Amino acid sequence: MSQGALAGLCGVSQATISRLEASEEEPSDIRVLSRIGRALGIALRDLVPERSQPISSLAPFEFYAYCPNPHCSSNNVKIEPKGPVVEWKSWKAYPEEDFVNINFCGSCGAELLKECPNCRRRFTDKYANYCITCGQTVWRVLTEEERELLF
Repeated sequence: MSQGALAGLCGVSQATISRLEASEEEPSDIRVLSRIGRALGIALRDLVPERSQPISSLAPFEFYAYCPNPHCSSNNVKIEPKGPVVEWKSWKAYPEEDFVNINFCGSCGAELLKECPNCRRRFTDKYANYCITCGQTVWRVLTEEERELLF
């Protein structure tokens, strides 16, 4: 795979991939390695050489994910004057190293949302309403059909 193709899959520049390949030092931004791992289907721990520090000391970061299924028992539906509204209560924190491995809701099996659908920035805040990078709404608004199916 070319550097440009990998960069496109990861959402980084070709120059970033080139610098990573050419560098003799460990990468300072573990998030880029995590993106590469996700794009290639490789666990983050497999991208970090054994001689380096343990992942936990390299990346004390976590990401958040939530189930976008309004019918999921992890979320809560309440009736308001304007109709049913979903409280997206299924937000959970996961260690950064598990980003590639955490994909589906344990309650209903729906695919979890882990990053902004617009700019692909990972959710770093629980119960976020808007992406802090591009401003896109994080949780999705129910369609009229979904609202009618709730009750």
